[in-house]
Amino acid sequence: MASLSAEIDEQTTTARALAAAAERARMAREFHDDLGSKLVLIHLQLQLAEDTLSDDPNQALEALEQSREQLRAAWQSVLSVTDAALFIHGVQIEPTLRNLVASCARSANSQISLRIDGPLDHVSPHIACTIYRAAQEGLTNACKHAAAANIEIALISETSYVQLTVSDDGCASSQSSGGGYGLIGLRERAELLGGGFEAGPLIHGGFRLRLVLPIDSE
Repeated sequence: MASLSAEIDEQTTTARALAAAAERARMAREFHDDLGSKLVLIHLQLQLAEDTLSDDPNQALEALEQSREQLRAAWQSVLSVTDAALFIHGVQIEPTLRNLVASCARSANSQISLRIDGPLDHVSPHIACTIYRAAQEGLTNACKHAAAANIEIALISETSYVQLTVSDDGCASSQSSGGGYGLIGLRERAELLGGGFEAGPLIHGGFRLRLVLPIDSE
């Protein structure tokens, strides 16, 4: 029951993040209708799970499983619209990231390094957009929330996978709290593409964000 209750809280937080993302993006009416109906259904399923948690844990678990699928579908709707405006091809990743780094360096008192190893022309647009969003989130958290002095970005592309790492020497606790919704969104993106995502403080101080995606995930 404690585990189910914790998952209810987690999914509720994710649902709120979806609603905030939809509002910020000011999406078209059709998308609002689609996302709105999904959020209403998620809310009802979470309410059912909460109401039946004590008397019927199995029914609560079933409601949570249904809401989890609806959350994934809702995230896909959000990503399809937000990435449509970005739409980066593999060959565009390097210049786009360099422009992002240059823009952040002009507005922050941070030393930012970018290292790219391996070919990127075989990376699909969905993966390319996810790489960019992860780098953007890592830089925003490091500069805005953590006041990092040094930030290192490394993008490694192999035949079967691509890995992005953003490391800094800023305040880790500020990034964990300040970038909550963004980190949740990146984790959902990675899972939808069959990859993995992790973000957290480093042993000797600072914060690291790491994204790993399979090239053949589509």
